[in-house]
Amino acid sequence: SPFPTASEPAPKEAFTSVGNVAKLKGTHNVTGTAVVAGLQTLIIQGFTFDGKGPKADIRLIKGEDVANAVWIVQELEQRPYEKEIIFAYIPSSLQPGSADGIAVYCPETGEAYATALFQ
Repeated sequence: SPFPTASEPAPKEAFTSVGNVAKLKGTHNVTGTAVVAGLQTLIIQGFTFDGKGPKADIRLIKGEDVANAVWIVQELEQRPYEKEIIFAYIPSSLQPGSADGIAVYCPETGEAYATALFQ
């Protein structure tokens, strides 16, 4: 066919409602606002993190289970972040209800620097 096809069909729904927001605030100066901007787009606005300590990541989680990521949004560089914007792709395999929160988590120490629910 002369027309390019998407590698996968776009999902009809994201893991949570488009437009939902989660406000991060926690240790290591973590702040930021995660917005489900589209079915496959997550934007974290004003992301701040002191970058100290072992490698951390931003992950989607279900309930209180921060250790078992539903999806790793992004592995963080070990540097300070100052009011940055992070754009992330949400895979269509994440079914509605598969995740309801977001966390900044350090796998090495098992410490969640911040968690927030999408609402």
